[in-house]
Amino acid sequence: MKKGDDEFRFQYGRSGDQLTTAFQCDVCHVRNMLWRDPRDSDRLLMKCLRRAILDSLWSREPGTVSSTYSRARALERYGDVLRIGQVGPRLGPYALTDDFGMKVALTMVLKSLEPGRNADTVQYDTIRQLRTAYSNMYRASIYHLGMTIYAKERKKLHATDCATDGIWFGKFALGMEKRMGHQIVQDLGISIEVMHELQDLLEADWRDAKTSEERRKVVEAAFIFVGVFCWGLRGEEMFLVDLGATRQVWKYCRKHPTDHIMVALVGRRKRFVGERAFLLPCVYTTKSGLHPGKWMERIMGTFESLGVTTGYLFFRNDGRRPQLRHYEEVFVDYLTRVQDAHPGLIPGELEVGCEYGLGRSGRRGLTTHLRNMAVKPEDIESHQMWRKTELNVGRSFKVNGMLQYYTELAQSLPTLLRCSEHI
Repeated sequence: MKKGDDEFRFQYGRSGDQLTTAFQCDVCHVRNMLWRDPRDSDRLLMKCLRRAILDSLWSREPGTVSSTYSRARALERYGDVLRIGQVGPRLGPYALTDDFGMKVALTMVLKSLEPGRNADTVQYDTIRQLRTAYSNMYRASIYHLGMTIYAKERKKLHATDCATDGIWFGKFALGMEKRMGHQIVQDLGISIEVMHELQDLLEADWRDAKTSEERRKVVEAAFIFVGVFCWGLRGEEMFLVDLGATRQVWKYCRKHPTDHIMVALVGRRKRFVGERAFLLPCVYTTKSGLHPGKWMERIMGTFESLGVTTGYLFFRNDGRRPQLRHYEEVFVDYLTRVQDAHPGLIPGELEVGCEYGLGRSGRRGLTTHLRNMAVKPEDIESHQMWRKTELNVGRSFKVNGMLQYYTELAQSLPTLLRCSEHI
């Protein structure tokens, strides 16, 4: 609920704004960019300019502007008494160039009017990608040759005059973010009760499957839910599961005295350099009665009967890597079947395809369940945010601290399996 003058925020400039944020009027910006005065055909341009300027000014809150303004007046008053002239710095004029980065700011303002997926207009996080694109282009242009580099051993700092890295542009972006806010639509989490109903449906489909190809579709669907819930995988991480590497560690797991299984994820992942391989352990049977181990046995047998023993677990017939959208229909279909049979678990009025997502629903449901089971936060992080305690068997690796560096896989199973035991 808006209070007082909140409804007028971002609609006007305040006395003192020019003392906290670099300011030029919209006419001056037109002259800087186009080297001419505005014309009647520039109406859209002028509206976007006014919006960008106000966003930059409103990056500072009214209290900050007001206090700065009153203290600036005090500075000049004392300067008059001392007869030392103007105390404050010169606020202009600026050069006849677009040093503010206004052109990029205008493109961001215009893009903010486009329709969004989860709201009437696009979100700020989508808009700011234009700023990132310009910054990348600038660093690839001839202007990067003038950058000053401060280097010490392997650390480097760059001194740049890229406008989108400047002070004014930072304030404009902050003001725009304040004005637009963030409307985050999160996937609903899959509950442990829904997981058990899904397991029953998958068991029935497995019994009804007659051919190897039919069984392949069932085990793929099973791993979709087991993977995103028992391992807490993000949806896109399922497509990194390597069948050949998983078969190798499977033989090791079945001989180990601890009743557990592992999957091997191989490929490129955000925040890591180059190809990586990760081993993710899980108990064979969870405390509540989920059976990830049994489904892994079926996966191994089904793909072996099809003559597939290497490559990624999920693959398309044309040889290309699949994407989430290729399995969203299967994901939604099974959840809808649970909804139809048990409306108490998934309310009938919910639109399953809109409220649940293969990308995050499993991980959110698992996290909620583990917290309900009073599992330690550090164990949950070790289980899901596996880059912190990664078990890396790739060519190069990077871990957070010496503790992870000197943690050995086989001997750390009691810690790594602690979460999946409570599922």
